[in-house]
Amino acid sequence: MVSFKAVADVNEARARELAEKYGAAAWYGDVQNMLRSEDIEAVTIATPEQHHRGPAVAAAETGKHILLEKPIAPTLEDADAIINAAKKAKVKLQIGYELRFDPRYAQAKYQIDAGALGEVLSIYMRRNTSIVTPKRVGKWSHPLFYMAVHDFDMMRWYVGSEPRTVYAQSENKVLSKLGLQYPDLMWAIFKFKDEAVGVTETNWVLPENFPSGIDGRMNVIGTRGAVCVDVMDQGLRVVSEKGFQMPDTLHWPVIHGRLMGDLREEFIHFIDCIMKNKEPIVTGIDGRRSLEMALGVKKSLEEEKIVTFPL
Repeated sequence: MVSFKAVADVNEARARELAEKYGAAAWYGDVQNMLRSEDIEAVTIATPEQHHRGPAVAAAETGKHILLEKPIAPTLEDADAIINAAKKAKVKLQIGYELRFDPRYAQAKYQIDAGALGEVLSIYMRRNTSIVTPKRVGKWSHPLFYMAVHDFDMMRWYVGSEPRTVYAQSENKVLSKLGLQYPDLMWAIFKFKDEAVGVTETNWVLPENFPSGIDGRMNVIGTRGAVCVDVMDQGLRVVSEKGFQMPDTLHWPVIHGRLMGDLREEFIHFIDCIMKNKEPIVTGIDGRRSLEMALGVKKSLEEEKIVTFPL
């Protein structure tokens, strides 16, 4: 049985508000105080990535299992510190890549592993969203870390190989007018060690009235077949005074008052790994490697050249 014990936030009033709303018995303005509680066996860390290392290492050192939001960290040094702390403490460390729990993406993986596509030749991943996103998180996050790492993780998962090189291009004409120096959009092309080619498209400046929260696509082409996923059209279309909308039905829909979808499945998997002493399907090493891909793209953009892995 799992129970919600406590909330910690640097804004203690906010922590109290969430604890009362969702039925937690306690709240804290300091995560260290919360981690001292022997009643708590596992934590979810959902701070901005710049603040992952401190809470994650502290949680491991106090014997708490960790579900850590993506990306694992902003630097490889921080990622290694988190991974090593979890390994030393022998606690579970799962990184929050919910696409691994999306039935569409998971079924595609089954098809690839079953050999239905033959040898993977190429993979295309697309993750676009509206300008609402950078307006909300652009002061502290980057599209590579906030969005593209999902696709980097899936590419590795599908191809079953690590990247050898990456070359990327970007543009910044929209966000620069808002005082944000992050790219509006980026395209990156990877060459994997098994010779597969991977392309990612990342854009977070679509119009605010874009009908879907995420315009996500995935195409994998093999020597004997192909598999495709369309995240934008999830089978539900709504036309109202607000305009044309395509609401989410798989990531985090609320059904009969309960949160459902792949985020819920991700959490259930985390708990199952703790109770049955299993390795999570997405580990700290997976988080580190997708972070390295993001940093490789960032380096390619900054230096305007092909970047070779490992960094």
